[in-house]
Parts: sequence; structure tokens; C-alpha cells
Amino acid sequence: MKQDADRVAAYLELLKRLGEPLGDWRKGEVEIVAEADAILAHERALAERYASQGKDPSLATTGIMYQDQYVWFLREPVLFPPPAGHEEPVRGTYIRIVYKENANGNPSIFLLTVGADGRLILNRSYKHPVRRWLVDGQGTIARSGEALDDSIRRCVRDEIGMPILSMTYLSPGFISDRGVLGCRVPMFLVRVVGELPEAVDDPTVVGHVALTPGDYEAVLKEGSMEIGGVIHFAHEGYTVTAYTLAKLRGLL
Repeated sequence: MKQDADRVAAYLELLKRLGEPLGDWRKGEVEIVAEADAILAHERALAERYASQGKDPSLATTGIMYQDQYVWFLREPVLFPPPAGHEEPVRGTYIRIVYKENANGNPSIFLLTVGADGRLILNRSYKHPVRRWLVDGQGTIARSGEALDDSIRRCVRDEIGMPILSMTYLSPGFISDRGVLGCRVPMFLVRVVGELPEAVDDPTVVGHVALTPGDYEAVLKEGSMEIGGVIHFAHEGYTVTAYTLAKLRGLL
């Protein structure tokens, strides 16, 4: 059917744009099926298996399941390494979310910001996905045609509102989620000068907390801190990882 051919063609074009390794099940990797006829055969085999197991055969359909201005939600046709005692790979699918700007070569970035007094400047914000208040560092997605340094300056301006003194690479590609989110996030330690403003341009940042490294570690030990009678959780992966890297490198 033309509809199936168009769906598969759109997915293969996206794989080409992403330019990522397809994997090899013979090496113990999860291999993406990346040829049009092979994908359709893969889906037919999966649909038959699902139907025989009383499952919805439509779950065998792969490709771009959803997209908006921010992300692609993918269900991808994959081959898993065979279990012990078997020689053939196991057919299946895998869910992945990819930020659209990542396909344009524009990474997400994360910043651990430190003031002139050596204290960490963390955002107070309510995170919709986890429905909780958090204290965490700053982050953004680079815009099309925007240099990485300019992305960092924009992020600090919008979320901190203070001049930047220096930027230091912490990680070229932190993996924030190994199950669903398909991107690697560069991390930086950013030093700023001046006084924190009362309000910033980013409406999701309702305020800040400035903590010495010792105070931050005490908060990490507890897992949360109370601010204005509201519990703010602190075990947020980006911030904990960036802090650990900065500490290990003697930057704090």
C-alpha cells in the first residue's frame, strides 16, 4: 500500500538525517531494520506473532508515530540478539523520543552555574513531566544556526540574568535517559558575576537558591529541601552528574 510505503520512506529519511549507528545484533547490539522491504516484512511477522498471542497486531506498525514542533516519537523495527541456545535474532520494536533540533545538529545543553562567591545557583521550577518542584541547573536546546556559546549565553541570560565570566566543558554527551530519550547532552560549568535579579525572562523559573558545595551535598543526602514551606526535590540527574564531574575535576 502507498500509505505504508510513504510511512516507511519518511522513517528511513529521518534515520538518514540522524546519522546514527544502526547496530549489529551479531555483536550483541540492538539493530535497527533499515531497508524498506525488510521493515514491511518485519512488521508482518510481528503482527502475526502478536495476533497469535492475543495482542493488538497494530502494535507492529513502526516509524514516526507522532511529531510536533519539538519531538519525533518513534516506534522502531529492531532485531535483538538471540537468547542463549538460539541462532536467529528476535524481532521486536523499540520506543524512542528524539528532539527535532538534534537532527539539525543543534544539541540540548545543560549548565551548572556558579557565582563569584563559589555558590551553586540552582533554579526553582515546577517540572511538568514529574509533577514536582525541583532545584536544578539550567538548560536549553540550541536554535537553528546558533553557535553553542551563543546558546549558553542565551540560556544564562534567560534563566539567571547575570553576566558570564567563563565556560568550562564537563561532558561532551551526558546520557540523560537510557530507555526512551534519544539524545546526548553536552554539559558545561558556567561562572557568572554580579547579583541575582529578582525575576528572569524564563517564566518556568520562579526563583533561585544559592548553595555552597557543602550545603548542596547536604541537600543531596536528604534528597530534597524545603523553600517557603514547599518541598523541592534535588535528585535530578543532570544537576547531580554535572556537580559530580565538576567536583572530580577540582572545579568547585
